[in-house]
Amino acid sequence: MPNLSRMQRQAHDSFQRGEFDKTTRLCSGILEHRPEDFDALHLLGLLNYQRHRMVEALHFLSAALKVNSGSSDAMSNLGLALDASGRYEEAISSFRHALQLAPDHPEILFNLGNVYLKLGRIAEAMASYEGVLANEPTHVGTLVNRGNALLRLNRPGEAMASYDHALMLLPGHPQILTNRGHARR
Repeated sequence: MPNLSRMQRQAHDSFQRGEFDKTTRLCSGILEHRPEDFDALHLLGLLNYQRHRMVEALHFLSAALKVNSGSSDAMSNLGLALDASGRYEEAISSFRHALQLAPDHPEILFNLGNVYLKLGRIAEAMASYEGVLANEPTHVGTLVNRGNALLRLNRPGEAMASYDHALMLLPGHPQILTNRGHARR
C-alpha cells in the first residue's frame, strides 16, 4: 500500500505550484485506496474550480462535504463554485452555512457580499462588507466593492471615501482609479 500521507502532502504541494495534472494523479491515487478521503475530494474540487470546470468542482466539493459537513472551507468553496455556475441562491445558502461554522470569517463574508451585489441586493451586500471591514479594515477588495455598492445606492461621496481608502493601500491601482472616476461624475 502506498504512503497516503506522503501522497497527500505531495498533492497539496503540487496544487500550490499549479501542477494540476500531478495533483489530479495524486488525489486519484489516494481515492483508489480511500474513496472517502476528505482532503483529496476537497482538493479535486478546488482544482476543478481553478480550471473553471464547475460540474466537476461541484461534484467533488459535494462529495467532500458528505464526508465532513463541518468544514467551513469546503462549504465556502462550494459557494464559490455555485456562484461561478450562476446558482446564486444556492451560493448564498452555502456561504451562510459556512458562516455558521466560522462566524465573521472575512473571506466568506466578502464572497457572500459579492453574490448579493450581483443580485442587486445592496443592503445585504453592504451588511456583509461592513462585517468584513469590522474585522479586517484593510481588505482592499471589500473596500472597492463597498464603494461599488455605495454608488448603486447613489452615495458617491461615501463611495469615493471607500475607494480612497483602497487607494491608500494600493496606490495607483488602475481599476480602483477607474471606479473612483465613476464616483466623481
